[in-house]
Amino acid sequence: MPESGRHRQLKNKDAHAGGLTEYVLPSGNRLDALSPTGIAVEIERSGQAGIRKSVSTLREAVNSGIARKARLRVPDGDLDVAYQEMRRQRVGGELTNLSGRAKIHVPKRRR
Repeated sequence: MPESGRHRQLKNKDAHAGGLTEYVLPSGNRLDALSPTGIAVEIERSGQAGIRKSVSTLREAVNSGIARKARLRVPDGDLDVAYQEMRRQRVGGELTNLSGRAKIHVPKRRR
């Protein structure tokens, strides 16, 4: 399915000048954006299954040393689902709604 214009606009905004969109990880998965300061960004609108995959991609980017921080952007209705999934997969970072006004810090859960 082709990406929407708004999705592309959000990716470019998060990549900033000098950042990359559609960054390919060693496993072949693609990050939506990687900023020049090392922030990996995933934008997800497709519900719980998509959020699970996005969090896994962010975890891979941070654990492999490609990114120093993870940011997941989801619609307002999915913020609680995304928070629980980030905690379950032990991914710390920032969780925001699509507009960026609501920001939630997700601490990396220790063992």
